[in-house]
Amino acid sequence: ENAGTVDVYLIVSPVAGSASPPITTDILSLKFTGDATSIAWVGDGSASFGASQSMALPITATDANGDLAIVTGSKVTSTGVTTATSVISAAITKADGTSAGTNVAASYFQDIDPDASGDQTVIAVDFDTTDDTTTGEGEPGTTYTVKATLDPTSGGANVEIEGTIYVTGSPHNVAVELDTSGGTTLGSIVTATATVTDAMGQPVANGSIDVTGGGSLTLVGSGATTSGGSITRTLVVTSSGIGTVTFTMDGVTGIGVFNPSAAPPAPPAATDPGLDGLSELSGFATWTSDYVTDASALFGQLAGRGASALLLWNGSAWVRYSVVGGAAVPGSRNFEVARSDILFISY
Repeated sequence: ENAGTVDVYLIVSPVAGSASPPITTDILSLKFTGDATSIAWVGDGSASFGASQSMALPITATDANGDLAIVTGSKVTSTGVTTATSVISAAITKADGTSAGTNVAASYFQDIDPDASGDQTVIAVDFDTTDDTTTGEGEPGTTYTVKATLDPTSGGANVEIEGTIYVTGSPHNVAVELDTSGGTTLGSIVTATATVTDAMGQPVANGSIDVTGGGSLTLVGSGATTSGGSITRTLVVTSSGIGTVTFTMDGVTGIGVFNPSAAPPAPPAATDPGLDGLSELSGFATWTSDYVTDASALFGQLAGRGASALLLWNGSAWVRYSVVGGAAVPGSRNFEVARSDILFISY
């Protein structure tokens, strides 16, 4: 009746009159799952998909000891939806709390046996007619709230969790990125990734997409279907000059341009490391950063540590920068400090 673990083993006694000791078998631990007392989403409890698709938000049900619990609910069968004794129920509304409307099919809970292979605990929302008799589609560009409620059979308050499902709209933008790390010369491999989003910037439902190569790029293979709103295809550089790759889904097109003669992108600008750019904070030091600074900026920080002067070796002589009472010392000169410059910090 109670959840917990029971250790089972056998003791084999010797026959009467034998001097042999009893034999004890290895221990077999049997875990008994209690009633479900808690449920939680697996992941963040959110999903997005097309208006005529089905989606499942996986959950876990656990007992008071934190072990997976066996629960029941509605389950899809080949003949439709059948209902078992329900301890978990599901409901769906629009995100603003209003009715999901007649265009949204019923949500249901698939029952779970954690010890049975292939079972899955999910709150499933159906937006098509494959598994049930309700017709209609979700409203594109709409967020729905899915609520799962556990009614513990052992008593206690109900446990509720909420998740979200976003029904994607039609394609609005196709963004294309090219990866030329495989080279840009004849015979090199170029990969192109397209991401298709709706007007809300969300990935659209999986579907077929037209892909063509042009100019110096030749597409490898045929047929294309997005996954999670994205697709990656391989192209080969088969001639000189500029090449293109075009992705088109439901009349919306994105183009990636391959230009082997274009200058490589500039490296990201270095950031000021402050005094961390100095190899030492007194005596001889070198500037170790790609960030280019100057003597006044460095000395302003070193003076607070008691430094009296900052000097730079220019290859033939020392150049000095020093400020006393807010005024530059005679002969002091502000100089630029770049990577590997040799400095001397005087105190």
